[in-house]
Amino acid sequence: MITGLLTGNVLPAFDLAGSDGRRHQRRDWYNRANIALFVLHGASCRACRALLASLSDAAAALEEWETAIVPVVADSEAAVTALARELDLPFALLADPEGALRRRLLNPGEHVALLLADRYGGVLERDAGDEAALPGGAALVEAARFVAIQCPECTDWVPWGES
Repeated sequence: MITGLLTGNVLPAFDLAGSDGRRHQRRDWYNRANIALFVLHGASCRACRALLASLSDAAAALEEWETAIVPVVADSEAAVTALARELDLPFALLADPEGALRRRLLNPGEHVALLLADRYGGVLERDAGDEAALPGGAALVEAARFVAIQCPECTDWVPWGES
């Protein structure tokens, strides 16, 4: 039975503590940036730590394509804060210690996921399963570029030609 969020759905509202000491909500990025929301294991997961390092390396390129990295970690606020400091991440990690958001986004048998959403929260790409299913930083930059150029208001392109 499919219970998690699917492509074409809208990201649900959330309110989670971040490693930067702030509360973060989906509306923080509404109409400001596309969202690369990662649902990850706890801070001790080696594969998730490697993915976060890859995303850190790609953060500047993703920012150029107006895409926010929003990793949600199944751990306490203290654990995600320590992890963000240790890895020197340029983005906040969000703590989901009870797994409430995780349960809304994942299907049974899925352990991690990437939900790439446009600036209005519409999910355009969903990769889920185990750690091998998630794209690294370079692949995410290409996906973010594709999402960014789909927005006709964001370019000089006019579908009916020049007048």
